[in-house]
Amino acid sequence: MKFKMKVMQYDKGMGAYDIARAISKAQGIPKVDRIPPDYMPEKEVLIFVVVDGGKKLDQKVENWVHFLSEKSSANIAFIGVGVGSTGPMNQLADMAKKVGINVAGVYEVPVKGGLFKKGKASEADIKGAVDFAAKTVDSI
Repeated sequence: MKFKMKVMQYDKGMGAYDIARAISKAQGIPKVDRIPPDYMPEKEVLIFVVVDGGKKLDQKVENWVHFLSEKSSANIAFIGVGVGSTGPMNQLADMAKKVGINVAGVYEVPVKGGLFKKGKASEADIKGAVDFAAKTVDSI
């Protein structure tokens, strides 16, 4: 681990936990925390936020980001799992910017679901997110 980092996830069965775990392993971060966490992050250099959801922002995630501050982290990166998740991730990014946190990036994992079946992140999807995380870490 290059500096103090945290991986947070909100999983609804599309693969956010698997992606968060892969990023955590690749970056040498000991564990993945869920959203909402037991305690707020403090003095992190970078937080990765991996969220299942697609086009709609979940209220629990929105509330958690609302309570972040510049004391929580200097940088944050959002990874949305689901087609159309870029919009909600950009909303979260705007909220983070308003409280003084630098947004290091936004990435969409385009997992598609059907009418009666949720999609699931593939190995290629996970690799893409891990590569995004590595580039984000290198850019800081």
